[in-house]
Amino acid sequence: MRDIKVESLKSENKRLQNALLKNDLRSVVDIYTKKAKMDLKMGNKNNAYFNFTQAYIFALEGGFRISDEIYKILLNGKREV
Repeated sequence: MRDIKVESLKSENKRLQNALLKNDLRSVVDIYTKKAKMDLKMGNKNNAYFNFTQAYIFALEGGFRISDEIYKILLNGKREV
């Protein structure tokens, strides 16, 4: 089971690297948001809000509407934005 999680993490990290190299901001935001939501469900709040912050920054840079949703999540989590 642990090997599957490690491989999944490696795969997700590779996907993120590729999206960043291609300047595919939509994919970068999707990856960070998905990871943040999973971390939040698992109770890893610090990781979750770090990933939401990254998603927020890239969403702003890309001019994506999801930035409003992420902003509300950060505010509700009492994270300084």
